[in-house]
Amino acid sequence: MIGAVKVISGTAHPELAQNICKNLGTDLCRTTVVRFSNENMLVQIDENVREADVFVIQPSHRRSAAIYVGYRCGTSAEWSHP
Repeated sequence: MIGAVKVISGTAHPELAQNICKNLGTDLCRTTVVRFSNENMLVQIDENVREADVFVIQPSHRRSAAIYVGYRCGTSAEWSHP
């Protein structure tokens, strides 16, 4: 049995993530990204991703965003989601 599929877009190519979601017949996972002046960022996943198959679409140059999103997915059990 396949679990729910969640697709999260990084900041490098959101159009690619939208096209992938269209082909999969699913919606893009809602996220909030805040960039700070010191190049740090805050990534908030605005949906429950527990027990889902999560795919982060982040091609090329901004791998740090994908790593952080992956970290947030792994620690989502520690955060309360509406």
